[in-house]
Amino acid sequence: MAAIKQVIPCEPGWEAVYVRDDAIYDSPVKSITAPVIGWALVDDEEGNSSIQPLFNYSGAITTSSDFGDRYLGVTRAADYAAQLMDVWEGSAVGYMDDFGEPGAEFAEGGEGEEGGGEETSQ
Repeated sequence: MAAIKQVIPCEPGWEAVYVRDDAIYDSPVKSITAPVIGWALVDDEEGNSSIQPLFNYSGAITTSSDFGDRYLGVTRAADYAAQLMDVWEGSAVGYMDDFGEPGAEFAEGGEGEEGGGEETSQ
């Protein structure tokens, strides 16, 4: 388990970019941002140190390592919109090419479609 050694507050305006939970190839926008609230100095199990953004994800504070490959990077808020189609959407499609569509179960009807009704035998 990684250990946070130090937290440094972040100036406003930084955004963490990641692949949306409901992203599929047909989505008009496959990436989304969350506000960065600070930077964490993290030591992993092998003693390697890295600096990771701490960002607000659905009301909880998380690090980029919690998102694994779905985490795409950090940018200034204004730059995200300017680079959306050129940089971030291409990165999100690259993620889906390698790991699949995170929102595929939502696109196919999700949990409600399977086993939603009773089977009758005739």
